[in-house]
Amino acid sequence: MSIASLVLGIVWLAGLGSLLAVILGFISKKRIANSNGQQGGAGLSIAGIILGFVGIAGAIPVWIVLAIAGHAVNQFSNSYTDGRNYGIAHYSSNGDVNTVCNNAAVPAGEDSAEFNLGCLAGWTTAGGNTGNTGSGNTGNTGSGNTGNTGNTGSGNTGNTG
Repeated sequence: MSIASLVLGIVWLAGLGSLLAVILGFISKKRIANSNGQQGGAGLSIAGIILGFVGIAGAIPVWIVLAIAGHAVNQFSNSYTDGRNYGIAHYSSNGDVNTVCNNAAVPAGEDSAEFNLGCLAGWTTAGGNTGNTGSGNTGNTGSGNTGNTGNTGSGNTGNTG
């Protein structure tokens, strides 16, 4: 158990190995003390405990940085998604994308640059999903398009068989 404590103290495993090193080190040290000299390895146990505490001390800042970075990534993701939804909701074929997206009231706590990028993407998505008529959608008759009759509603024009 002393060797396991030492090895886990060296391996670290983002702090998990260090925590196990401390636990196994103390268990091992107690068993060695209770063995009346029949078991050895007290030095390995102490080394495992020390390395474990050093690893835990090193893991704390790593986990804090990861939590902060994760929050920042989530913040950007939410801002982009909210902006995209705003762009889709406020799309108008007669409107101006720059007027809508650049003058949008960015919700508090959101990144304005990501929100505007999302708004532009949403505007583009909404503009590409309405009507589906014109270039790129003409000539959809013939093989592979049969059975599409009756689909002449919004977004499906030009797809009759």
